[in-house]
This record gives sequence, structure tokens and C-alpha cells, in this order.
Amino acid sequence: MARWLRRLVQAAAALWLLWIVGANAWLNSGLTGVPLISVRDAEVRAGRAFSWWPGKVSGRGLRVVVHDSNVEMELNVGEFDLTLSLLSAVHKQLRTTHARLSGVSLRLRKTRFLDALCARAGLPPIAGQADPPIAGRDCLAQKETAHPKGPPPNPEDLFHLQLDGLEARDVGEVWIEGVRLLGDVALEGSWLFWPKREMEIHLHDLAVHGASLAMGPLQLAAKVDVALIGDLARLPLDRVEAKDFWRAVTARISMDLGSLQLRTIREALMSADPIAPPRLPGMEGLAMVQSESRLEQGHVREFSLAVRAQDAGLKLLDRRLDGALRLGVHMAEDPQHPGRLLFTRSGLAIAGPRLDGQRFDDVEITLDALGTSHLDPEKQRADLDFSAHVSKVRFLVALIPGGLPQSVAKLLLDGSDPAVAAGALHATGKDAEVSDFHAQAGSLHLDGGFRFAPALDGKLTAKYGPISVDVPLK
Repeated sequence: MARWLRRLVQAAAALWLLWIVGANAWLNSGLTGVPLISVRDAEVRAGRAFSWWPGKVSGRGLRVVVHDSNVEMELNVGEFDLTLSLLSAVHKQLRTTHARLSGVSLRLRKTRFLDALCARAGLPPIAGQADPPIAGRDCLAQKETAHPKGPPPNPEDLFHLQLDGLEARDVGEVWIEGVRLLGDVALEGSWLFWPKREMEIHLHDLAVHGASLAMGPLQLAAKVDVALIGDLARLPLDRVEAKDFWRAVTARISMDLGSLQLRTIREALMSADPIAPPRLPGMEGLAMVQSESRLEQGHVREFSLAVRAQDAGLKLLDRRLDGALRLGVHMAEDPQHPGRLLFTRSGLAIAGPRLDGQRFDDVEITLDALGTSHLDPEKQRADLDFSAHVSKVRFLVALIPGGLPQSVAKLLLDGSDPAVAAGALHATGKDAEVSDFHAQAGSLHLDGGFRFAPALDGKLTAKYGPISVDVPLK
């Protein structure tokens, strides 16, 4: 072998040995409590790690903590195998071209000063930062850790993540603000997170199996299965609003909830600005839910929902209604009017209802509706033509306030007769009303209209043979 070639091989071997010794000494500095990277707004630590070649790193116990004046984040990884850019660390960036992770936990919350943090239960704790309220501890006695808002920093000086070629298995926890998902999650895709500047997510495949979902102290669902493919388009984080985040989402989602707490639907959805639906009644019970949806840049292009509950309860005209519930909805976007959804199929059935404890085991209630709906932030509304059928009118008689009106209804109606009704429903995020209403039970006819949100108000005209009476609704 030529002398120059031998020397070149010796030099390469020496450099490789120098890398093995130096890089692995640095990578395992976490065993002595020293972070791999520590800057004002971020810290990266690792347990045991090994690199046999520049840019190739594997190990255990990776923790990334970001804490600036806008957001606090903690990413924990049990085991990792990375192909990364070494130069990116010099520029306060963790950038990978391949990242295989397992045993993952992600926690993310807005930065709050101590008084605001202690007033909000259900937020995720972040390593090295003040904890949210914990029973038995004086939250306000903690040290203030939130960074005050000062002059806008140069985004180039902020530590950020760019994980390309991401494969994550055994993701046991995703906790963002008050929403916490626990279970078996796997995903493939990429993730860009640059505090105060931008965020971007591409999910080629996300699968959730047997998970539980909670919002603060509320248990939303158990036995959660989800399949998702989608993107969160690059989103500026300097002045992001909820509607901007929503419009950045494009996804296909299939969801199966084996045990959903119905009482949490209204609380969760009514706070989900800007997509909260108009006026939902209070509900209770456990339900099985299946859903398919397709979103493009925040627009709901297609949505279907099937709900079954063996014993559900809801509030109806200030009365409590219980029974076995089945709900089915299918909506698709009107190709001639983007943003407008067509109710191509929807129906609700309640069997064996109980009204304030009074049983109607032989009664079934069905409701069908067709029409249009807008879920866009500035156009929330629904315009539906509906029809309803009650197998025994005595259930409706029980809805009438006691006294003379109910006594008259019992005298005029055969409780075993069916009742039918039809009308037009118009609802927005603030109010809901029924017009062109017509109902019939035996020889009794009701016509008129009424508003039922924010309060009941209207008038129906009751006709029985030649007799006609106006019935105010308050």
C-alpha cells in the first residue's frame, strides 16, 4: 500500500476513534446531570446514548424542554434512533432526516404567570417549570418560572425542532393544554416546531388504539380508536388565533369511541370556538360512537356520525328525558356553495322514553331532518326541514304543563294514537327557532311557530273540529 494511502487510512481511523470517544463522552454527559444543549429557552437531555458514526445516534431517555414567553413544551422519548444534522445543534436546532422513537410523551401548554397557572386545573406539568394546581399543595408558593414578555427576540435565536422521517411507536401520552390522550398511539410523518415563529405537521399515518380522552377533570371517552391522515399547514405562531389553526387543518379521520360520556359533549363542543355548533341540550349517559370526516383547510367536506346509547338522558323543554338513543347523521358539502353542508341523511330515535321518571315503555320517538348547515366560523347556521313521529300521543300529553291544558288534552286525545309533526328549523350560534310547524294527533291539529333558544317564546294555534284556540308558549 502506498505511503500516502496508508497515512490517509490511519488519519481516517484516528478521526473515527476520536469521534467515538469524544461524541459518546458528550452524548453521555447526561449521566452526570449535564444537559446536552442548554440555552435560555430550551434544554435537551439524554440518558444513555451511543453514536458509531457522525449524525447517527441511538439511546434512551431523551428529554426536550422548550420554555419561552409564549409556550412551554416537554417531549420525553424512552428509546430513540436518529439520523441528525450535527451542524443544526450549533444553530439551536434539533433537525433529523430520520427519527425512530418509542415510549413517547408530549406535553404542551401556553406560558402563564403563576397566578394564572394556579387558577387553571387540568394543565400538563412541564419539567423545570411551575406546576398547575395539585391537591394538597400550595400552588402559589412555587417559584415563578414564566418568562416575562420583553422585546421580541430574533426567531433565529430560539431553539426549534424539525423532525423529518418521523416514526413514533408506543406514544403513551399526548397532553395539549387541558386535553389529554392516554393509550397506544403510533404515527409516521414530520413535525416542525419553532417557538414564536411557525409550526407544521404532516401525518402520513396516525393510529390510536384503546385510548382514553379527557378534558381537564372531565373524562370524555374511553376505548378510543382513531385512524388519521392529514396535515397542519405551516402556521405562523406570532399572532395565531383559533380560527387560523382550524383553517390550517386538512385531514381524513376515522374514529370509534367505545365509551363516550355524553354529558361532556356539550361542554366540550360549546367551548370549541370557532366550530361550536348552535345550542346543544344537556346530555348524560354512555354512548358508542363511530365517525368519519374529511376536512380541507378547515372546511368540512364530508361528515358522518353514528351514536348508540342504551340509556341516555337529555333536557327537553326544562324536563328530563331518558331512553335508548340512536342517532345517525351524514353531511356532504354542496359543490355549488363551498362551506355549505347538505344533510343527505339524518335521524334520531328514542325507544322506551322516561319523562321525569314516568315510564313510556311502548313508545318510540323518531326524528328525521334534511337541509343545509354552515360550520365556518363566520357562518354558523343550520336550515333544516324536519319530520317527527311519536308512536303514542300520551307521551306528548305528559309534556304539557299540568292543570287545565293537560286535562283538556287528555279529554280530546286517545293516548294510544300516534302523533306526527313537521316544520322548518333555523339555528345559529345564538338562537334557534321553528317555523311552518304543523302537528297532528287524532282530530287535534297544531300550527304556528316558536323560538326555543335562548328562551322558549312563540304561539301555536290548536284546532279540534270547529274549535280554534291560540296557545302561547313561554
